[in-house]
Amino acid sequence: MRKLRFILPILAATFSLASCDWIQINPKSKTEEGEYGAFYSGYNLDLKGGRLQNELQKLCWEKHTQWVTYGQLNNYYKLTSDHNSAEAIADGSNINQYFYNGAQKTGYGTREHVWPCANSSQLWVHDDGAGNHYVDRSYYVGGGSDLFHVRTCDSNMNTARGNSKFVDFDDPEFSSLSGIESYPASGSGWKIKIQGHDENYEYAQKCEPDDNMKGDIARIVVYVWLHYAERGITPSGSVNSSGHMIPYKDMTGALELTNILGYSTAERCQEKLKEWNKLDPVSEVETLRNDTVQGIQGNRNPFVDYPELMDRIF
Repeated sequence: MRKLRFILPILAATFSLASCDWIQINPKSKTEEGEYGAFYSGYNLDLKGGRLQNELQKLCWEKHTQWVTYGQLNNYYKLTSDHNSAEAIADGSNINQYFYNGAQKTGYGTREHVWPCANSSQLWVHDDGAGNHYVDRSYYVGGGSDLFHVRTCDSNMNTARGNSKFVDFDDPEFSSLSGIESYPASGSGWKIKIQGHDENYEYAQKCEPDDNMKGDIARIVVYVWLHYAERGITPSGSVNSSGHMIPYKDMTGALELTNILGYSTAERCQEKLKEWNKLDPVSEVETLRNDTVQGIQGNRNPFVDYPELMDRIF
């Protein structure tokens, strides 16, 4: 069964770092240059390989003009969840469709870093200067609080997945593995397959998402890798936290695709991401969410607008 296609209202908001101001925003503009011409105008999408990669990374940084803090994620989940309605926003009931299992719940559940903090080369983890590392300081910005990346999730599903890497267990390099289980074992919703965990699902080594989610994951992973992998581009400025202006940390680093997929080479990871991108095409839900997040952060996930770009980069 394909992803449910609910109509998500374009009721996103821009955000002030000094406060939390909400204003009505307009969806993407359509021009004669193409459906998303106004947004992509001035960027050459006809390039290939590393040149296209650099062009899209430049676009991600230049268009990402509003940085949501980790502490503000909950405020925006009501606008960006996969299942929402004008009534839910108005009365604050906050009905979400959770990532991975598609369950429809009241409340945002827990936060799922699709690219786990432990596999982010410390990019989603920050040092306070005294040797203490945190992933949940309210004022943090960057890939660890990017609305395209951090999703609402069932807490048990989040724990089951843990920091495990994505694979297809039917692939030759994993076909001999044992101890692969489906989670949840029963009940409705999409499942993930997990290998190498304890009884509490805390130490999973590898996991395979449901086919309905593989394309979503591929497009998120490549966006995060493209946006935050080190290319000599770093943000400038600061974020206001409780009246204190805190400088942005360097939010780029050595993100390797082998840190998020369980294959031995980057080339093999690229093949799998392209495969999943085609297996699970972009849904209306993803497109509507792209519109909404643009109204908050200013940028879009280009692989949702033009999934064919993934083939051209790799």
